[in-house]
Amino acid sequence: MKINRLPAPTWNRLKVNATEVNAVRPNKAAGYEEKLPEGVDKIHGRGIGPLSDVTIKTGLGEEFDKFIEDAGFKPEGYVVSDEEKIETPLYQTFDVKGNDASVALFDYSLSDNAELTVIQIVKDEDNESGVFFVQNKYRLSKGAKLTIVQIQTLSESKEFYNDIGGYVSDDASFNLIQIVLGAKNNYYGANACLAGKNSALNLAVAYSLKNDELLDMNYVADHNGKNSESDIKANGVKQCAKKDECINNNYKYFIEMECRESCDGYYKYETSEEIDGTLYTFIKCFGEIDDILADDEEILFYNGK
Repeated sequence: MKINRLPAPTWNRLKVNATEVNAVRPNKAAGYEEKLPEGVDKIHGRGIGPLSDVTIKTGLGEEFDKFIEDAGFKPEGYVVSDEEKIETPLYQTFDVKGNDASVALFDYSLSDNAELTVIQIVKDEDNESGVFFVQNKYRLSKGAKLTIVQIQTLSESKEFYNDIGGYVSDDASFNLIQIVLGAKNNYYGANACLAGKNSALNLAVAYSLKNDELLDMNYVADHNGKNSESDIKANGVKQCAKKDECINNNYKYFIEMECRESCDGYYKYETSEEIDGTLYTFIKCFGEIDDILADDEEILFYNGK
């Protein structure tokens, strides 16, 4: 199966026009904890609304979309009515367990001038070599605003496929924030069809991975609407293998954002690694979700003896 096909192919000799994968077919629906805010209607199956017949293209591509569809799992649909501005985020926490190939599918339908924020946290507490698939599709009517924040801290034995696609109408906007901190193999894709006048995409990706961990990304903004806008940013580090290499390349294991001195009361992810006899500690400290959305005191990566 080929995924992450580039919309504008490069020279074939670069071997980056697409990625060939042999993914294990999903065999179970992923379990997750959810906090559903008032004002959001949840249905089993694809969302309803004026754009329900619109075909959605996703970032990982048509072959992956068919691969997921053929597995036979139905999405969970979320519908927000006209003028409903949901202030409390919809939280979804996935604790990926075992060596299964699990899948989670979601479909969001926002009517005129509706607003919704979704927080998805993907984590695990074992070293089993499982595979996790998550796919988010969305349809935004006039003036609607959808924000999805994804935080992924899977162990290095996992494989992760993260697929997103949607349709953005007049004056509507889609915001995507992704933080990638784990998994052996990561395949990320997002496609936004900016169909409407003044439609917008804002996308920011931050990652910190080891040298032997893969991150394959494909982000597409399809500008069809007049005065449509897109802003796509990706920044991160791959942890070097040797201490001298770190010093010579001035690797500091951090993204230039400050964090409070204490992680009390915040999301905290800490690991230690010995490199050439020196113990380095890596701490990822997440502030409140509102801080993340406001680009304020988000993440700290540092190393010390």
